[in-house]
Amino acid sequence: MTAAMQQIDTLSKIRILRRMIETIMWEWTAVKEGRWEELPAHGEKKKQVLEEMSAYDWTRSAADWDNTELLIIESQIIDLEYQVKKMLEHRMNLLSSQLDDLKGRHTSWKKVVGSYRDMSFVSAN
Repeated sequence: MTAAMQQIDTLSKIRILRRMIETIMWEWTAVKEGRWEELPAHGEKKKQVLEEMSAYDWTRSAADWDNTELLIIESQIIDLEYQVKKMLEHRMNLLSSQLDDLKGRHTSWKKVVGSYRDMSFVSAN
């Protein structure tokens, strides 16, 4: 591959990787703001970008190792994906603890209501 073709290929890769960053940023925002209904659409957009990425050979050449922009963008993608994953895990843990708390309250209220029912039955006799 000539140097010019390799430069065009690298620029195309960078453009696709930037689109991936943009997609992940929208996903990150949706998770942060609790807009869960948007997540499937963001997942579809990521799949589309991944399909476009599959058209390229991502084996690193010597020029790719020297291209700091490419390396920075790839590390940003990894970092953003990690942040989204951690945010989702945190939200799921929070929801799980809230559900456990609600179940405990439900059980407590059932006991309280049950004791009042028993009391009303006793006073009716």
